[in-house]
Amino acid sequence: LGFRLRNRVPAGFAQEYVYSALGGWVGTLAAGVLVDWFLPFVYNIALRGFRASVLAWLFIGGLASIEQMYRQDE
Repeated sequence: LGFRLRNRVPAGFAQEYVYSALGGWVGTLAAGVLVDWFLPFVYNIALRGFRASVLAWLFIGGLASIEQMYRQDE
């Protein structure tokens, strides 16, 4: 989703959000390799892990909303 949006959104906040969400996703994948922060469960990383991983999922949700906003413009 992020790779498709990179060049479709105009320069400004939306494009910077897409790039930052892509960078955050790469960081989340790297952290997910080290520990269970990608999809944490209470029994292995506790609620602290949910707080750490929820930010990445919120940014991905933001990508989906930006995609919907610019899909309506086309």
